[in-house]
Amino acid sequence: RHGNGMPRCLHGAHELLLLRGRDTTEDRVAFRRAGDLAMAMEARCYHGGEGRTRLRILKLTRADAVATLITAAMIALVAVIG
Repeated sequence: RHGNGMPRCLHGAHELLLLRGRDTTEDRVAFRRAGDLAMAMEARCYHGGEGRTRLRILKLTRADAVATLITAAMIALVAVIG
């Protein structure tokens, strides 16, 4: 940990907030919690990668386009009737 009780890995980000004039109690609490989480993950030898879930990139399909058109038509119909 750094001299102010903050883990070294988060010290640079905290310095950036200080330079931007944004150092609130909430920021300090968030950095402390992030540091505690990072230390806990290291203590448990956590290494992401194989066997972990991944972010799926969503792609617009024909079904999405049809659903969008139907929704737009229904909104237009309600606007005309209502």
